Amino acid sequence: MADKRYCVECGYELQEGDVFCPSCGARVPEDEPVPEAGAAVTYKAEPVRADKSGTLNIAMILTLVWSTLALIIGVYFAVNAGPFTDYLVETLQNTDMGGGKTGWDIFVEQGLTAADLKASLVLMGGLLAASGACGLVAAFMMYRRTNFLVCFILLLACVILSGIGIVSLIVGLIVLYLLYTCKPAFAS
Repeated sequence: MADKRYCVECGYELQEGDVFCPSCGARVPEDEPVPEAGAAVTYKAEPVRADKSGTLNIAMILTLVWSTLALIIGVYFAVNAGPFTDYLVETLQNTDMGGGKTGWDIFVEQGLTAADLKASLVLMGGLLAASGACGLVAAFMMYRRTNFLVCFILLLACVILSGIGIVSLIVGLIVLYLLYTCKPAFAS
């Protein structure tokens, strides 16, 4: 029976063949041969790594909150594009822009239709929902601390697809930076 092995970072019990700790993602050191009695022993200095789990948890929580909201709002907009379009058209028709024109008249003068407005709302909802989906997958990868590059790309896609404002962009860039600083915490 083989001796039990434990992670040197968090103490989690490792299984035979584990290369990375399933709990914290730390690399499992390879078994080194036991030196013969009286032989000179040299030790390799392990690189000192700062514990980034707190920073990564903050990035993960921000991503989860944003992604959940984006997914819910995006699906809601896409599903309800018809009623929203009707409401917007009615509101524009009741808006006096002066000179006997309504907001809807100006909208139509630009060559736009209610179908264009509805398609825009469906597209906006779809992009927002896609942003939320990318963010949720990225948050799961942060939780598992695997596939840093894929996680980073998904988070970047989340920021780009949301495209709803400067606040979203700033928060997204902050989370991307936090994720980048936590790269050593990822198993791959």
